[in-house]
Amino acid sequence: MSAIILAGGMGVRMGGQPKALLQANGQTLLERVVIQASNHVSEVIVGLPQEVMSRGKAILGDRAILARGGQTRQATFQNTLALATGEIVVIHDVARPFASGVLWDAVIAGAREHGAAAPVVPIPVRDSIAMRDGEWLGTPVDRDRLVSIQTPYAFRRSILERALAAASETGGNETSVTTLVTRIGHRVQLVPGEDANTKVTFEEDWFDAQRRISESQGAATSSAKSRTREL
Repeated sequence: MSAIILAGGMGVRMGGQPKALLQANGQTLLERVVIQASNHVSEVIVGLPQEVMSRGKAILGDRAILARGGQTRQATFQNTLALATGEIVVIHDVARPFASGVLWDAVIAGAREHGAAAPVVPIPVRDSIAMRDGEWLGTPVDRDRLVSIQTPYAFRRSILERALAAASETGGNETSVTTLVTRIGHRVQLVPGEDANTKVTFEEDWFDAQRRISESQGAATSSAKSRTREL
């Protein structure tokens, strides 16, 4: 089984700092997410910008295979998938450092049974929602059906290869692999996402992530000290 970590962005909305290299409590997001992935798969492939490949190698050593990131997220995915050997491929974003082991297990199980699985959480909307049609009101949208797609999501590798081949023929660029898969007519099973599985997109997200990482490591340290005293 393979995991692909998409980390090819240069963090433009974070002031130009690649998210993979953001560090909290002495550990980069890159290392944190790769360690999480390694608990569930036999190989990890990371797509990184060319500018930080040497830094990524120094951080990860032989814990992951590095692939050059492309100009787009889809291109980075294509480069990393070419190196994956697992029959099931889990795709995760380096900017989501809080996905639980339970969530990893759920999407892997879904991919094994259905070929594709992705975690989602409902989008809370109070107002009525509709599509816009130029200057006119378009088709209403059922707000109860709106969901936000998280990662990690998982697929059979053969399905991903078909989806990429189809995308190459039609052109275009997608930010979500789930869109590529649904376009070839394969349905993606939904599994419950996690509210805690937030994404680092803006600086305020990173401030919150640093706080949460610090608090979780502090709690783990306190727990370890308590067990030592008991012994």
